[in-house]
Amino acid sequence: MLEKKRPILFLLAIITYSCGCVQTSLTEGELQWVSSYKKGEQIVFKSDRGNVDTLVVIDKIESFTNPDCNRFGVGKTQQNFVTVKLKPKACKKRSYCDILIDIRKEKEDEEAYLFLRVYGLEYAFGHGAENDTLNLQKEKKFGSVYYFQEGINCKGYGLNHPKSFRYNKNNGLISYEKKDGELFELYKKIE
Repeated sequence: MLEKKRPILFLLAIITYSCGCVQTSLTEGELQWVSSYKKGEQIVFKSDRGNVDTLVVIDKIESFTNPDCNRFGVGKTQQNFVTVKLKPKACKKRSYCDILIDIRKEKEDEEAYLFLRVYGLEYAFGHGAENDTLNLQKEKKFGSVYYFQEGINCKGYGLNHPKSFRYNKNNGLISYEKKDGELFELYKKIE
C-alpha cells in the first residue's frame, strides 16, 4: 500500500515545493543610494586643476534575480536589486573605466548589500567584507556625506584608481581624489 502512495506523495511534495517564490523589497532608505541617477543623464565634475570629467549614466536597471522562480535550480528567493552604470565620455584606461552602484536585498529581514566602484576603487557592504564601515561625515554644502578611502573601507584595483571618493544619497557621487591629489568635484548634472 505504501508503494502505491509514494508517487502521489512525491508529486505532492514537488507541487508544494514549487509553489511561489518570495520577493525581497528594497526600502526607501536603501533606494536612496541610486535614486539621484537617471538613464542618459550627464554628470560633470571639475577638478581643482581645471580639468573636466563628464560621466554618462548608460544604464539603470531595477529588477529581481531568479525572474522565472526556478526554485529547484536557483532557490525560492527573488532578490530585488538596482544597478546603475556610469561611463566617462573620455577614458584613458580600459580596465576599471567606469562607475558602478549596485544595491540588492538578499533577505527581507536584513540590510541590503551595497557595492560601489569608482574607477577601480571598490566598497562592498555585506557578505563579511573586511572594513565595510560606512564613514559618515557632515559638511555645509551636501549635509551627510559618506567618505570612502583605500585601505580604510575600500580596496583599489588596477593602476589608475582614485585614493578616495565621497558619496551623498541625495546627489550620488560628489567627488573623488586621484592618487596625485587632484580633486574632482560635482559641478552639474544635465538631463
